[in-house]
Amino acid sequence: MAWLRLRLEVDGARVAELESRLQDLGAESISLSDAGNETLIELTPGESIGWRRATVLALFADVQSTQPLRELAQEFSAEAELDSLPDQDWERAWMERFRARPVCERLWIVPGWNPDGAPAGVASLLLDPGLAFGSGEHPTTRLCLEWLCQQQLHDQELIDYGCGSGVLALAALKLGARAAVGVDNDARALAASTENARRNGLQGRFRASSPGAAELRPAHIVIANIVAGTLLDLRDSLLALTRPGGRLLLTGLLTDQADSVATAYAPQISLQSRSSAEWVLLHGTRPGDATGD
Repeated sequence: MAWLRLRLEVDGARVAELESRLQDLGAESISLSDAGNETLIELTPGESIGWRRATVLALFADVQSTQPLRELAQEFSAEAELDSLPDQDWERAWMERFRARPVCERLWIVPGWNPDGAPAGVASLLLDPGLAFGSGEHPTTRLCLEWLCQQQLHDQELIDYGCGSGVLALAALKLGARAAVGVDNDARALAASTENARRNGLQGRFRASSPGAAELRPAHIVIANIVAGTLLDLRDSLLALTRPGGRLLLTGLLTDQADSVATAYAPQISLQSRSSAEWVLLHGTRPGDATGD
């Protein structure tokens, strides 16, 4: 049996409407990703997402005519592709793509179907790629993970602001941090990160929080992997959450965005950069006395 694959890039505000229309046309599978950040989610009926642009991928079987799909694509998107695929075991193909992989010598990320995939004696983070808000695949997440691997995190407390799946907070805990808070304004992200903490036996050291929660306190390390505009809007909040002598990491930035963000933070903290392809991580230490932990 041949399958048809429809791929569209659409305005984020129209995703829920498009998903409903695709289901009406018989879509067997629909996946959604941020066109700029490669994160996958599921929507409940009538729910909308906050992405500016989204990529929607739908699979169809036994299609009698492609005309309705072409008309729908034309209605929703100027960027659409429709092609045929041979029949295959989609779940197996997806599982083969994502195998246990090292972040560094100290930490591996392993999928749920292969929990013993990491070498003996190495910390492993159980996380199913693509299932909920990020899995360590995106270059900005990799930059943060690599930075964490290079630190001595013993007795440190960390805030993962815009936590998504919680991958950064949970990785820090696996690498020796004392406690971590995942902050997000999306209830689905908070639920996903909490569940991932439970799966990894870290629920006693991880806490999910909304941005305005009164119990948020300054931490030794604050990581914000978001987008440039939001990092600018959150400058005062992120600086306030970084304790004196603490370290701040900002990413989600393209190369041509890094200077403007670094300049905005410069009066309070000097930020250095490291890059991967077109993506940049800014990091620095907030001035002040780090004693009194």
